[in-house]
Amino acid sequence: MRTFSRLRNFILLLLVVPFLPACNAGARELLTRVRPVLRGGQMDSSSLMASMKRLEENGLQVQEIQKLAAQHQWSNESVASLINLLNDKKFGAVDKSSKLAYAKHAKIPLKNKPRVAMFMHSLERNGANNFCLHLIRKLMGSQAFTVIFAPKEGPMRQDFEVLGLSVDIVDPSSKDFLVNLEQKIVEGGVGMVFANTIMRCDVVNLSHKLGLPTVWVIHEAWPQDQLDYYAKEVFMMKSLSSEMIKEAFSKCGCVVFPSNVQKDIYKGLYRPNAALTVYNGIPLTQLDAFRLSHDRNAVRKALGYGPEDFVVLHLGTICNRKGQIYTAQACADLVEKKHCKDLKCLMVGARYIRDHEIKYIDQIKETARASGLQYARWEDTPEEERGQAKITLMDIQADVLRFYMAADVVLVPSLNEVLPLVICEAMAFERPVVCSAIDAIPEAVDDGVEGILVPPADAASLSDAIFKLYQDPELRRKLGKAGRQRVLRQFSYDAMIARYGEVMDELIEDNLESKGPSVGDEPPQTSASSSNMAPLRMVGGWTVPPLNLKGTAETSACQVENPSKIAGRTILVDMDNTVVDWDGMFIKRYGRAIGADEARQKEIESKVRSREHFEIEHNFEEQERAKVMDVIASPGFFAELEPLPGAIEALKEMVDRGVDVRLVTAPHPVCPGPCANEKYDFLLRHFGSEWIDRMIITRDKTHVVGAALIDDKPAVTGSAASPPWNHVLFDQPYNRGVEGKSRLRDWVKWEEILSDALKL
Repeated sequence: MRTFSRLRNFILLLLVVPFLPACNAGARELLTRVRPVLRGGQMDSSSLMASMKRLEENGLQVQEIQKLAAQHQWSNESVASLINLLNDKKFGAVDKSSKLAYAKHAKIPLKNKPRVAMFMHSLERNGANNFCLHLIRKLMGSQAFTVIFAPKEGPMRQDFEVLGLSVDIVDPSSKDFLVNLEQKIVEGGVGMVFANTIMRCDVVNLSHKLGLPTVWVIHEAWPQDQLDYYAKEVFMMKSLSSEMIKEAFSKCGCVVFPSNVQKDIYKGLYRPNAALTVYNGIPLTQLDAFRLSHDRNAVRKALGYGPEDFVVLHLGTICNRKGQIYTAQACADLVEKKHCKDLKCLMVGARYIRDHEIKYIDQIKETARASGLQYARWEDTPEEERGQAKITLMDIQADVLRFYMAADVVLVPSLNEVLPLVICEAMAFERPVVCSAIDAIPEAVDDGVEGILVPPADAASLSDAIFKLYQDPELRRKLGKAGRQRVLRQFSYDAMIARYGEVMDELIEDNLESKGPSVGDEPPQTSASSSNMAPLRMVGGWTVPPLNLKGTAETSACQVENPSKIAGRTILVDMDNTVVDWDGMFIKRYGRAIGADEARQKEIESKVRSREHFEIEHNFEEQERAKVMDVIASPGFFAELEPLPGAIEALKEMVDRGVDVRLVTAPHPVCPGPCANEKYDFLLRHFGSEWIDRMIITRDKTHVVGAALIDDKPAVTGSAASPPWNHVLFDQPYNRGVEGKSRLRDWVKWEEILSDALKL
């Protein structure tokens, strides 16, 4: 009985904590960390009970966690710290109190955090830069990322600008580079630096000079005696030197490596207490949504490959260190000597910028021609001829998920690599991988378990490994399944994000303790130099211009140019079928799930769009309801919802005109954790990070205070008999039998309807 009680309480924690009003963001992190384990099925009841037992052996009860979360109103960072405490295998009674103290202490309001500048080595689309984009997307609600600095233009500028960040191009080759950069940092009120890749050693040295806390992420694995060669010859960074790199290592207070092997490569250059390992995580929401929503045969057909083709994928910038020449040689051997006539090789990642890369592409062409293999460049091939060549090269692509889905085997025969994301992404797609046994790759792939490891620069071994997989479909399936489990177990995206947030908070706290007021104190104001300029604020010794808080609850009616009649009032707004077209997503996914033809699809749309019952499943036959629930719980369902016409524009207008808008939404009971997580993703994409604090996720809206609640549900009920708001119906077919309530049929008329409902 006691075992059942503990299990019940643990599950209760997972389901209930996200709806505590004070900590929904932090609990969302907690839930999404645990979600893959529960939903993925790899934690059975006995494993769950073992985790509970370890938890209690360490002196913590589940009830204590619930009480702490509610009592201290923990923020996102605080709950992330608690997650680390729960998951830390080395956790014991000795350090329990210090970890709990950190969890309690980590609550620093976003407005009191320093502005963060991200320094990148380019704006090209590659693994290192995608890491920055993913990190910022997830941390914008808890860290004050403000500006991106890069040495040259690139296609990723728009990705960051969509997030509301400014992008500033600075030329490291200029003789005044550091002087100009220092001026930009000071004038921009930057209080913290996040430097990405070893090539930003120049920025790390400048940051140290300015006394700014710095996180430096090293993606490369350059031998210490070849730092000059890699900087100047391989990456063409003539302004860098081994002396600059070594100086940066010696001065930086936080150096992050994505693998232990790589950390060992630079041992002796950094201070021991300044280095740590954080594995790069994989964001699975979009990846899994793609897997669910696309047919593999259709994806292959679009690339020119048929069901009988054996597709070997090599994804990554085509250059010497990625080893594509060995892929070409191995494929030539497989076709000529092992008679793999249906083998097709696709190399994605060609660019024609650097001379040594162009020469390398020419070598690949020559290898193919010398072996009598047909070679083609995708972009130069007529559509009807695509996929016919034995070796196809394609330029660098922004969207790469389709290639994983099309592939039978993914190759990573690199000569110099740390731990490329392509390995984890391939495994997440359940594709077997063949990789060089170098650097940190063996930390991600066990030979014969998730893939096959081969010596670097060994085309014969590479050919043998591919041939082994070519001959054995069951082995491919087995390795692919194991790879997926490895990703869920070791490369949790939420774990990575939480750890980086924790690292940044630790640096901020250290600076606050050494330079300024304690956490929670109001920062003293300094006088502005102009009446038109908002006052600067002091944060732990930094003089920081105020963040752009337009649209937060702090905006009052007197601060807006054209205040609404309802300015100053709080308006609560539901999301599903009120702000977003929930029905549209369901219609599309349900039809796909049952393989509906055009006529059946129209029937589904008619049934859903004109339905009588609010609960979607009640409009279907009993035997169809399980499939309905599966569709709702499918990955990406809530993240990919489309806004209703005029909804987002209306809500932003309301805020601009002094209305305090709060999005109050209930997670679907069939998938509360993923639903809550994906709704935050939707919010960031369509509203921006400044709306994070406007989101309230709860199953009971009757305790949320506001003047009005705009909601499509016919009757919004809960534990409070008399809710503190006036229910305004957002018009839908299933609520048209309700009388006596104001009704909003078009977002254009929001002010008129709300004014009437509130009798203004």
